[in-house]
This record gives sequence, structure tokens and C-alpha cells, in this order.
Amino acid sequence: MKKLVNLIAAISVLLTACTEEKGFNDVYILVDNTEIRSSNESLVSTDNLIDLLGQNGQVTWQIINSVSLNEKKSLSFELPEDATRLQEKKILKPFKEKLEIIKGKYLGPVTEASGGSAIYKPLKSILEKWSGEKNKKTLIIVSDMIENSKFGNFYKPTAVDDVVNNIISSAGELPDDIKNLKIIILYNPQGDTKKQNQFDQAMIYWEKLFS
Repeated sequence: MKKLVNLIAAISVLLTACTEEKGFNDVYILVDNTEIRSSNESLVSTDNLIDLLGQNGQVTWQIINSVSLNEKKSLSFELPEDATRLQEKKILKPFKEKLEIIKGKYLGPVTEASGGSAIYKPLKSILEKWSGEKNKKTLIIVSDMIENSKFGNFYKPTAVDDVVNNIISSAGELPDDIKNLKIIILYNPQGDTKKQNQFDQAMIYWEKLFS
């Protein structure tokens, strides 16, 4: 069964209530490709992304475990005020087509795993980028959320506080001045009980990190 953890409810990551005001909407999608897997394209709906972006927004895709943290792709659009259906179609149709191509690249099948998983550092980098910004922000993480790096290993049975403190020491505390932020974690264990249990255990560490 598809596993979606909306951290707004689960661990209070919604730092300030999202408003319905018009303006720029920033959506960032971090994808974890550490394990060989089938396609994850169904986890991220193109139509839902369009809804998140509203009238004016940008969606950025980034592989968490890329050799270079700069390997990312951004796509944006802006609808004029009081746009007609024809205007919307002319703008949104090519945007959706490009978005589908990018989805295939970032969420398609993984035939070669990338090894260790360092989630905290790129996540912190994105949150720092958003520090002080007032626009609506949504961070979507497609991952089992298992940190497995020199900074911390969620596979080892270690006290939660020790793991969390070690990870924080690697890159510093997460910023606490971000407004209008929503974080969504998407993971599909594909019926594998072991993977589901590992994900649930990993979320204990992330709840502590986000709190």
C-alpha cells in the first residue's frame, strides 16, 4: 500500500499555516535513488503539482544522492490574472509535457543503486535557501528516509539522541524561521514488511530532527 506521511499532522512540520493568497509557490522534490527499484512516478501526481504551484510557481527536482548536489532541474510557469481557458491551455499543456519527462527521469526505474544515503545535508540546504522567504513552500521527499552515511546510520541500533546529535553536528541545526512551509514524505514499501518497519523506525529519528 502506498505510504504517505504528511508531516504537518504527524510531527508538526507546518511552521506557519499555509495561506491561500496568490503569489509565487515554490515546490522542491528530493528523490532518493539509493536502492534498485521500479518506477515511483505514480507517487507524484502531475495534476497535484499543478495545484500546488497555483497561478505562479516553480518546481525543482533533485536527486538526494547525486555525486554533485548541483544536479537538479527546475521548471516554472506563470498564468496571467483572469486567464481564459485557452490561455491556461497554451501555458499548462507544454508545462505538463515537460514535467512528465522530468518525472520519468527522476522517478523512473533505478537499475543501479547509488550506495549510501545522505538525506540531512541536502534537506538542510533547501530549508536554509527558504529561510526568511514569505512565499508558500512545499518540500516533497520521495524516500525511505534512511540516513546511511558517515554522519549517521539508521540501520544500527543506536540511541535516538546519539544518532540525531551526530547528524546535526555534521551540518548544523535546521533553520527555525521558515514560514508557510509544508513537508510531505512519499514512500512505497511495495508490501515489504521489513522495508515498512525500517521506514517507521527512520521516522522516529526524523521526528526528533524536525522537532
